[in-house]
Amino acid sequence: ATHFAKVASDSGITRLHEVVAWMYAGEYLKAKRTLDNWNEEAYDYTGAIEIADVYVEMQHFSEAREQFEKEWHSGINSPYIVSRFAYTLMQLRDTEACQTIISTALKEKRNGIVEVQEEECDEHWTEADKDERIEQLMQEKGVLVALFEKLQNGYVPAFGYEFYPMGGCQLFGCQQH
Repeated sequence: ATHFAKVASDSGITRLHEVVAWMYAGEYLKAKRTLDNWNEEAYDYTGAIEIADVYVEMQHFSEAREQFEKEWHSGINSPYIVSRFAYTLMQLRDTEACQTIISTALKEKRNGIVEVQEEECDEHWTEADKDERIEQLMQEKGVLVALFEKLQNGYVPAFGYEFYPMGGCQLFGCQQH
């Protein structure tokens, strides 16, 4: 965390690495203080969804909800993001909002399946590509269908944070296990 702090800019991904490192080191107060002062106007601003995810991991659910809501409607949300937001809402005992989030995500997934089914194939988009994408969307839909009941039964979606996303081990020469 101290090494990330030395090279981190205002509110970018390296600063987020610092926050997560503080959290993993058990320094929750340092991690939270840094997140609480996140600068949305920073040149290399790391988005609210990423910030929300770290707040969830530190069990600061009100702050997490506030961050999720900032970017919720700005794009297609993965089952991972939906599960973390829905979990946050369950922890805040807002089951109605939780169900709404999941229902909205399911609707988007169903619409995505229909769109892919209707797409024309060409030399860059084959039937096999189309079938593969539909299978992926169906799996994601299945995750979402089961999510609310799982959350009611105590399911806690795992934190999926990577310090070296997008092939970092190839870039930095580390060993993957």
